Amino acid sequence: MIPISLSIQGLYSYKEAQTIDFTSLISSGLFGIFGTVGSGKSSILEAIMFVLYDKSDRLNYAGDNRYYNMLNLQSDELMLDFTFSAGPNNTHTYRFRFVARRNKKDYEKVEVKEKTFYQLVDGEWLPLENIKDASSILGMSYENFMQTIIIPQGKFREFVDHSAGERTKMLKELFHLNKYDLSQKTNILLKKNELNISNIEGRLQELGIVDGEAITAKAEALEEVKEALQTADLQCKASKAEEEKLKMLKNVFTQIARLEDEKMALESQADVYAEKGQHLRIYEKAFTYLREKIQSWETNSKELEEGKVKLDILTEKTAKNQQALTAYAEAYRTVKSAYDARHQISQKCEDLENIIRLKQVQDDLIVLQQKVIAQAQQNKKTREALDQIKADISAAENTLMSLETAMPDATMLQQAYHWHIRKQDLQQVVDKHRQQAAKFQIRSQEIELEKSSLYGRDVITFEEIIILLKDDTEKAAAKKEVILQEIHTLKVQQELVEITSGLKDNEPCPVCGALDHPRTSHPVSPTDQITVKQSELAQVEQQLKQTETTSSRVRQLAMDHRNQQNLMAEKQAEIEEAVHIFAIHTQQHPVARYAGTSLEELSRLKTAAEAQQQTILATKKTLKQLKEGQEKKDQYLQNVAGILHTAERDMSAIEATKVTLIKQLKQLSYEKFENFDLSKLEENLAKGKRQLQEIELQYDAANANLQQARQEEQMLKGQLQSEESYMRQQQRKIAALDAEIKQLLLEHGFSDMQQVKRILATVLNLEQERRQLEQYHRQLHSTTTALKNVYQEAEGRTYDAKKHQELIAELEHIDALMEELRKQAALQNKEIEDLKNTLTIRQDCEAQLENLKQREHNLKDLRKLFMGNGFVRYVSTIYLQDLCKAANKRFFKLTNNNLSLELNHDEEFIVRDFLNNGKTRLLKTLSGGQTFQAALCLALALAENVKSINKADKSFFFLDEGFGALDKESLRIVFETLKSLRKENRIVGIISHVEELQQEIDVYLNITNDKETGSQVSYSWK
Repeated sequence: MIPISLSIQGLYSYKEAQTIDFTSLISSGLFGIFGTVGSGKSSILEAIMFVLYDKSDRLNYAGDNRYYNMLNLQSDELMLDFTFSAGPNNTHTYRFRFVARRNKKDYEKVEVKEKTFYQLVDGEWLPLENIKDASSILGMSYENFMQTIIIPQGKFREFVDHSAGERTKMLKELFHLNKYDLSQKTNILLKKNELNISNIEGRLQELGIVDGEAITAKAEALEEVKEALQTADLQCKASKAEEEKLKMLKNVFTQIARLEDEKMALESQADVYAEKGQHLRIYEKAFTYLREKIQSWETNSKELEEGKVKLDILTEKTAKNQQALTAYAEAYRTVKSAYDARHQISQKCEDLENIIRLKQVQDDLIVLQQKVIAQAQQNKKTREALDQIKADISAAENTLMSLETAMPDATMLQQAYHWHIRKQDLQQVVDKHRQQAAKFQIRSQEIELEKSSLYGRDVITFEEIIILLKDDTEKAAAKKEVILQEIHTLKVQQELVEITSGLKDNEPCPVCGALDHPRTSHPVSPTDQITVKQSELAQVEQQLKQTETTSSRVRQLAMDHRNQQNLMAEKQAEIEEAVHIFAIHTQQHPVARYAGTSLEELSRLKTAAEAQQQTILATKKTLKQLKEGQEKKDQYLQNVAGILHTAERDMSAIEATKVTLIKQLKQLSYEKFENFDLSKLEENLAKGKRQLQEIELQYDAANANLQQARQEEQMLKGQLQSEESYMRQQQRKIAALDAEIKQLLLEHGFSDMQQVKRILATVLNLEQERRQLEQYHRQLHSTTTALKNVYQEAEGRTYDAKKHQELIAELEHIDALMEELRKQAALQNKEIEDLKNTLTIRQDCEAQLENLKQREHNLKDLRKLFMGNGFVRYVSTIYLQDLCKAANKRFFKLTNNNLSLELNHDEEFIVRDFLNNGKTRLLKTLSGGQTFQAALCLALALAENVKSINKADKSFFFLDEGFGALDKESLRIVFETLKSLRKENRIVGIISHVEELQQEIDVYLNITNDKETGSQVSYSWK
């Protein structure tokens, strides 16, 4: 996860909206967030974790009314907007937004108004559905996020102080070690394997027993059937050859009878085809020589009759056209005289239009004159108002000068006032730290009392108690092993007593198998002794359980005690620092003039100065408004002057237009129409234009009718001449055709034209008729030839039908026999194949069964190995060992090559001390600074593993505590380590109030908490 931007409003001390752009911070590789205690540094981390996971480490969801307590008391809205990148190589961009608002009627009721999640896809924010928080996106829970990415105050040492089980659970979630929990998967595979074994065994029972002898017997029977089939096949081939000869002979005699019938039928049609040939020859002569001539004569005769009718119609149209032409010529002469005089009407219309324009121009001139008079009156009023404004401005400027002269130095007064406020705040900080230190002291005393009550021996430290409890546990465990061994021995003795008591003569011993045994007295059963030992065992187990409970509580108290001591030490340092700051602040008053002035007097002076300042501001505002009014009045007068100048210019133009229009009048006088109503003039103008338009329309219509009648006269004359010429040509064509047809009738033996028409009336298809005649003669010839050839083929031979039928019946019997033999062969062949397949399948099943049983044996061994989540714990231990190795690369250097991290057999962190001959001791024995170094190295190693899981080239790590516990040299080494992370493409952010770090880090945010505006964010580079 890489942060991009964060907006905060209304969270704790963040009253106003603040936006943090992480771009420059991230690019530096190492950055800081600095500020005094309570400035709001840690709230930035809490805002990120809350908007991502909807959880707050300070406040729980139900009991703390968290939304009310998170919301700034002077704000009505809590808003968090966080943009970040995540996913493989941080290639996806997300935006999480949270908004809650205070109920207007109930101050303590804060309601969530928005909780939305987005992903940036192709430049557009798309909402994400069905997610509650960032767990699925970041691949880790809230708790794991606080120990690998962002580590807030009080959480830095949790990974070190975790129990082995808690660390295993964390690593299991963080690195998805569930994949190594193979117990359930092994059980599933074992059950599946057992089901496969059962299926194979059932399959073998279904297949039964198959041997090679059955297959051999079936093969021998198959060979016998194949031999019988071969014999029948030879007999069948011989009979088929004989039957084929008889069949061919039968076909010859059948063909003779058929050809004789065909020849007789053809000869009976000879007269019909002779008559058809004669009719075809006559039709061919008529069709070839006379058909086209007769058709041409008929066509020309018909066209001649149609021409006569058309000529009569044209003659009638020509007469009518002559009458219409006379009427149109008379109408044209009547209209033309009025059309020639139309220019007089047109000129009157033009004069009327100019007169109307003159009246309109006169009206415009009157309007302009009235506008100039009104504007001059308004100018006078404006000038009077402008003089009053100038007088008011002079008075306001004098008043402002007097107020500013009497105004005290607000900056000096403000500095003195804030000095007193800061002094009070610092005193409150000192008192608060002392109260918290007292609480830590009380808690330490309570822990000491509980320690004494838990373990009554005269001991001094928790470590001694833990060692003694461990010794008690080992002794009790050893005693338990002894009792278990004794119980086992007694149970063996009890079984031997039972076997001895059950021995009988001449029956084998269940132990050694002997038939005879020496007679002994009946031994006593150790049942009572077993009962006693089991009671002792229960007491020892109860003692172990009690010791374990006491040990767990002692460890918890030791941890609490150590935490209280650390907190007390840190708090004492904070008290000393706060007292030092208070002393310095008290000695350094910023303004000597107000050094002896009390806070109450300063407050009164500040209030009076603020009131005077408000008066000055109000006077300045009034003065500004007066000057703005003066500017508006001046601008108005300038605009009006321009308007008056334009009006005067327009009036001159109108007078010139009037003179021009009067000069353009030719028939009418303006004085005559000056008093006419404008609507009456426009009505006369429209009337004149309509009269002029009617004359032009009448003239155009008369001229068009006359021209059309003349054109039609010319067209009809041409059509009459053309039609008369065409009729004369048709008459000549018909006469020539009559002479040619008579000559052809004589030449080809026809009596007249009607005889030829009757012959041609019966339409014949010449090609088809010829083909029918030719086909008839070819068929008669081919039938005669074929009959002659068949007679020659059958000469001297006879056909025996009875013998042929007997041979066919014999062939059918042989075919039936061969079919039966083929079926038997196929059936026996299938049985052999089935037996072979069954044998193959059985062999495969037996091989599979053997493999499955071997797999069952292996899976049972694996089930024992994976039982009880043991493999996950083993893998978790490997991960922890790898983390130690990775952390040692830095820890060894930070401790000047004196200490390294390891894991003991209880999976607790220990350190190997090379200053003491490489002996080991618990990590808990380290000092506060060394513990911080160890926790830092483990946290960096853990974050490095998370980076590899996310397949990212960059990773982000935020730390909010711990630097105050280091001396200057350790702080320098840690800081060098943090700076070196930039070479590993790691981004590290730290939150601290340690001044040495702020001096070393170039890029940082500075958080200040102002009483009026709340927490404010500033950048080191701005």
